[in-house]
Amino acid sequence: MYYNSAKVQIDIGNMLSSVSGEVPSGMLEKVFNRHLPDLSRYSGAGGVRIFDADSGRCLTGLVPALQDTLAGLGIPTEVRDERPLLQRSFDWRLSPDIALRDYQQDVVETALAHDRGIVAAGTGSGKTLIGAAIIARLGVPAIWVTTSRVLLEQTVRDLRAALGLEPGVCGDGRWEEGDVTVALVQALEARPDAFRPGQFPLLIFDEGHHAAARTFCAACLRLDPRRSFYLTAVPYRETEDQVVLDALTGGVIASVPSVDLIEKGWLCPLDIRFLPLDIAGTMTEQPFAALYRQFIVENHARNRRVATLAEHHARAGESVLVLVTHLDHGRRLLELMNEKSAFAHGQLGRRALQQTVADFRARDTRILVATTGLFAEGVNIRGTSCIVYAAGLRSRTRVLQAVGRGMRLAPGKDVCIYCDFIDRDPLGRFLAHSRRRLQVLAEAGFAVPEDPTLSDPVRDENVPDATWVPRPGGNGFLKVAADGDILEILNCAAQPERVPKHFCRLCPDTRCPQKEER
Repeated sequence: MYYNSAKVQIDIGNMLSSVSGEVPSGMLEKVFNRHLPDLSRYSGAGGVRIFDADSGRCLTGLVPALQDTLAGLGIPTEVRDERPLLQRSFDWRLSPDIALRDYQQDVVETALAHDRGIVAAGTGSGKTLIGAAIIARLGVPAIWVTTSRVLLEQTVRDLRAALGLEPGVCGDGRWEEGDVTVALVQALEARPDAFRPGQFPLLIFDEGHHAAARTFCAACLRLDPRRSFYLTAVPYRETEDQVVLDALTGGVIASVPSVDLIEKGWLCPLDIRFLPLDIAGTMTEQPFAALYRQFIVENHARNRRVATLAEHHARAGESVLVLVTHLDHGRRLLELMNEKSAFAHGQLGRRALQQTVADFRARDTRILVATTGLFAEGVNIRGTSCIVYAAGLRSRTRVLQAVGRGMRLAPGKDVCIYCDFIDRDPLGRFLAHSRRRLQVLAEAGFAVPEDPTLSDPVRDENVPDATWVPRPGGNGFLKVAADGDILEILNCAAQPERVPKHFCRLCPDTRCPQKEER
């Protein structure tokens, strides 16, 4: 109760709010900026400070948490909100042939009761239609921000159909402003002064979990919309800037899980398959990126298995989407395929990319290899009936986005097959990533197969939680957990007293003096 005589005033702004009075600024800055490892390194735009002691400002979505923190210190707060009310400027309506589903109408009403927030809606839930309905109900100039060129084109087409107007387009070589403008966030970065603050009282940020990234967050702050909504199937970050996302958006205000939509018949069920795949080779100690390139991207045996699997499903009549992370990985897979196949990636020109996607939609191309950065988010191809996840990484966001690419209903489509791999490598590094993907899908409520490695009799034979193994390519040993994570590295030369005799018997280095002494 040291601050019981203090008083703090909070002036609410669109995206940023001001805090004044007897504020324990230094303490608050440390509490709310724990995602910044060294606050002295960040000044101004150098990093996203959700509370800035120097300017006395905070992201508006942080205000409730800030009030709670100050209340815990015994500091009363006075909130003053002088933001103008929005005045309807346009009599927009949804197209007469569009009827919102019950849950979509509920989400729209919830959003309209808030100034900002995340709409966490699974793939196929109709996020674009929900956003279009919000635009129609408010009737104010709106900017719709996207993160990829494919999503930009798709959103323009969908908004044109839903609202009966021609949206402006900013990005991918075009700059045509309109009362409703669809903008590529990278284009907003390139032209930071293109729009005046508040020019668009409404912001819709598609794939809104990206809004926490420093440059994307800066773009949102420059636009300074009165109301902002963030549409995403994955309302979280896999980095420490989750706090930025929460403070920018105010958190989740509505949620529509994919598994619920499957149960209600709005989405296609998933047939999830994880196939065991042994990765051979000697893994030396090196950065994970180098191991990933060698044992995933450039692994001919694994790539052949992926290509064969994709072709098998294509010959069975499926439209197959193969997802990779690296350009080189996609090119290598494409070279191994005989069926009609194509590669969609960010380096394609606009027309070439549009044609590639159109050919896949029309089933002229039976296998589409695509990079996850371009194609895992928001892309709507209803006919996709098989997904092969070749990327081999543990990202929760990427996995959930990947399965979402195939859950939209289509004529003659009863189920979407999702194929993944249990990568069994010598040190268990990629095995850990495979198990994490299984866990992510299970936590999301999907029916997943039993981990094949758990029923492997070799692994079930009293394997401890962590074990020591010889260090590949050098002296010493690694303590490896059951999930493949390296817990400790033991160097023989530096710590000879810690090396048990049986370790020396296992060591392949016959010239080691320690081995001779024992």
